[in-house]
Amino acid sequence: MTEERQIRMLYVSTLDRIISVMFPHLDAARARGWQVDVACRPTLYREDILHHADALHEIPLARFPAHPVNAVGLARLTKLIRQGNYDIVHCHNPTGGFIGRWATTLANQQSRRKALRVYTAHGFHFHRGGGRVSNLIYQTAESLAGRKWSDAVLVITREDFEAARSRRVVPEERLFLTHGVGVSAREQFDPALVPREDALALRRELDIPADATLITSVAELIPRKRHEDALAAFAVCHQSFPNTVLLIVGDGPLEDKLKRQAQAAGIENAVRIPGFRRDIGRILAASDIFLLASGQEGLPCVVQEALSMGVPVVASNVRGNADLVDDSCGWLATAGDFHALADQLHHALSLSALERQKRGKAGREKMLRFYDRAFCVAEWQEIYDKLLHKQEKEGETFRHFEG
Repeated sequence: MTEERQIRMLYVSTLDRIISVMFPHLDAARARGWQVDVACRPTLYREDILHHADALHEIPLARFPAHPVNAVGLARLTKLIRQGNYDIVHCHNPTGGFIGRWATTLANQQSRRKALRVYTAHGFHFHRGGGRVSNLIYQTAESLAGRKWSDAVLVITREDFEAARSRRVVPEERLFLTHGVGVSAREQFDPALVPREDALALRRELDIPADATLITSVAELIPRKRHEDALAAFAVCHQSFPNTVLLIVGDGPLEDKLKRQAQAAGIENAVRIPGFRRDIGRILAASDIFLLASGQEGLPCVVQEALSMGVPVVASNVRGNADLVDDSCGWLATAGDFHALADQLHHALSLSALERQKRGKAGREKMLRFYDRAFCVAEWQEIYDKLLHKQEKEGETFRHFEG
């Protein structure tokens, strides 16, 4: 692949939240001299994106696929891609991935330069545990985009890889199993980087006793994360382990409902819900156990961050969690069953602090070996290079897959 011409890449997503976890990927591409732009609907991370990208293009997109604003987003995105002369359009999340690849295909039909259409499935929305109708709809949409509008589909869990291959969602030669976006296990999420006094200060700030066992959950306060199961499981365990505190970090529409649930269970004094926080490393350094009760996941960054910080994990046995958590570093429970979750949490609490630390150490070693950010960034860059090399080698004979 020649380096005579600057490579231009566009990252596409509905919201900026998912873009925020991929800043090191943007930085790596820019370090190679590439131009990297972002197209999404900015919320909390506008200034951060402007620091990590060359340009931010505000595109009206909604998570709900049938939302009428997505028609406007499709038109604007198609125009942006056509005028931007991009070499790579890398799309993320189901709606952003579908509209982004569709828009790129439309733009390619109107342009001499054909942008490569890359999609990372951060967790297919058809999955075990999903409803029959919703699974059919999402699989149909993913198959349409995967077969007709994609030059590469990256998946980040074994379950999605096998599903895409067995259900022919995307031709096998365009399917890549990767380790996801990665975690900054050396530069950011390293327990050695957080002095003990900082962890104790965090506890004082949130009115958490220094000697309490702190169970932490970090996730949006939305139904899919099943915080109600985490609260119910904690309520069961709190009877046997009264010197415990549950910290639920995140924002979302269910905050008031969760506070009412804690009050009804009589555990409101042992629960903290401080809202959105940016100091996750500091919070994890102050934590003893990480808890995630989700009904659906991709490859959750928060679990990777917790393991990197040496915190053992109790999680629902769903896609993604099952890739990250095993007996060496945590415990898995049947999703949607708060009794099973309580059993595993009870087991974790029954162990000595030293035994939990051993599991935390094993989790950190796993993250350093397989999920460190530098490794994952290089993995994606290698895929970009393969695609660009193929395009350049085939030259005028290169044809995008239009079905």
